[in-house]
Amino acid sequence: MNLYLAVRWGSDQSEDGPDGEDTNFLVRAPSRDETASMVDAYLANQMTHERVEPVCHRLVELGEDGGKITEAGIVIGPWIAFAIGNTGDVYKTWIREGQTDYRWKDMHE
Repeated sequence: MNLYLAVRWGSDQSEDGPDGEDTNFLVRAPSRDETASMVDAYLANQMTHERVEPVCHRLVELGEDGGKITEAGIVIGPWIAFAIGNTGDVYKTWIREGQTDYRWKDMHE
């Protein structure tokens, strides 16, 4: 299992919507795509998204989870705060592109 930081740009709780504080999650999962699926489902079902999109926009692979828990899931979150700055030079980082197909762009390419 790996640990991922998943970020949705903005928050409905912020006055600035998508330009304000971000919606963040720490996730334990075997892959980027499973992380995105879990967070997207949470956002669609548990949070409001009248002014922001109901998907995560950035994923950062922080490394392997060395703990004994083997179940995938959201470890911490959501929390509302500006996302961590440029992580692409240190960690595997992906950004979602597009408004409808949400393809992932590898920030290392």
